[in-house]
Amino acid sequence: MIEYIKRKKYWIIGVAILLALIIWRINSGKDIKYTVAYTVAKQDVKQTVLATGTVTSQSDLNLSFKNGGILNKLNVKVGDKVRKGQVLAMLDQRDASASVAQANAALLSAQANYQKVKSGASEPEIAVASAAVDAASVTYKNAQNSYVATEAQQKILVASAQSAMLNSGLQAVVESGSTTVSATVSGTYTGKEQGRYRIVIGSSSSGLTYNVSGLEGYYSEFQRGVPTPIGSRGLYITIGTSGTLNSGDSWTIDVPNTQASTYITAYNAYQSALQTQNQALVSAQNAVDSARVALTQAQANLNLKQAQARPEDLAAADASVKTAQAQLQAAQNQYANNMITSPIDGTVTTVDLKLGENIAPQKTVIVVLDQASLHVESNISESSIALISLSQKIDMTMDAFGPDRHFSGEVLAIDPASTVVSGVINYRVTSSIPQDSDIKPGMTVNLVILVNEKNQVLAVPNRLVKSNAHKYVTILENGKAKEVEVTLGLSGDTYTEVLSGLNGGEELVTVESKK
Repeated sequence: MIEYIKRKKYWIIGVAILLALIIWRINSGKDIKYTVAYTVAKQDVKQTVLATGTVTSQSDLNLSFKNGGILNKLNVKVGDKVRKGQVLAMLDQRDASASVAQANAALLSAQANYQKVKSGASEPEIAVASAAVDAASVTYKNAQNSYVATEAQQKILVASAQSAMLNSGLQAVVESGSTTVSATVSGTYTGKEQGRYRIVIGSSSSGLTYNVSGLEGYYSEFQRGVPTPIGSRGLYITIGTSGTLNSGDSWTIDVPNTQASTYITAYNAYQSALQTQNQALVSAQNAVDSARVALTQAQANLNLKQAQARPEDLAAADASVKTAQAQLQAAQNQYANNMITSPIDGTVTTVDLKLGENIAPQKTVIVVLDQASLHVESNISESSIALISLSQKIDMTMDAFGPDRHFSGEVLAIDPASTVVSGVINYRVTSSIPQDSDIKPGMTVNLVILVNEKNQVLAVPNRLVKSNAHKYVTILENGKAKEVEVTLGLSGDTYTEVLSGLNGGEELVTVESKK
């Protein structure tokens, strides 16, 4: 009996505990609350790349005097803004002024002679006119010979400068994934065409071969360590004797090598040679033209003196007047050559001359920045460069103006060659920047490059997307948390596009809590 009472007591206690647990579980479930972090809706999903760049000028205009002389006037200083046609500096003009006065006097004389033609000419006048024709003919012939000599000389100088540019720092570059065997380039490139050679190693029954493509097509056997012609334009390649050489190993040779340290100097020398050639030929042609005009005038004057005064005589005298006018114009041009005028609207960045200084001709003394050519150069890491493409929009701020002043630009160019900055591989990206007088070269620019966007698509915050075997979010459904698998699209800076799994209006929850 006592044992029965004990078992009944234990059974009652067990039932009581079970009922207590059930009641606690029911009450506990009712107390759970969930924090609603976001209600699913349509959003603009934007993906951006952040970068820092520098304002750079595409071109500075180097200005110089065509003539040499003593500096008499200096009208600008560094930092001044100038307008197109503004006189920046002037040499001593006393000699040039005298030449203008002399040419003006010659014009007055020609005009007086026009009036004299009506009365005819004497024998001594005819003899003098004949001698003038002979002298003008000699001058004209000399001017022609001088032009031919100048043209030949300038062609040689330009060809030499071009050859120096094309041959500057030529080197064989191993293509990605190819051998580490070194290859050196020798000889002198005699061609004029720019481009790339590609050399690929092969083999034949008799030994190693190589195939050249690109600027030329060529195929030959070769011996390592021995210079072998690349083609027919003067270049040779020597394959190193160290290392293992396999069929398919390849090198490229860029002509010219724009990455060489000497390329910019050689390129500038070539451009300078072209400019000098143009100026020399223009000057020589002007001399020929002037001599031709003088000869024509001398012959016309002789014909005029040998004939009776006729309408034609008056025409010749009129030609003399025009010649004198041309000579006056030439003197005025010389006067203008003693001045530097700005060819553009811009900003003066360099002034390398002083009042009273003897200035050499063609020496750069003033540099004017072309404000319209400003752009931004920035380095983009290799992890982000694949997202960058031409014409992408950019929002910019500058440290100089603070974060509230924004500028708009777009991607203009992407350098295909990488650069290493602080041990990190980067690619240079060039971007446009608005024309603004406040913007100056060297300023730091903060760029937000919009690489992808979708407007008004169903999206959720990035922080609410979770992963296990699949991507999922947690929604609140009938007061309970429920994990919903989702298919995602574009992942932006803040939101991620949802392609399937949600319809909109769902409440996403995060941490659950009790009252």
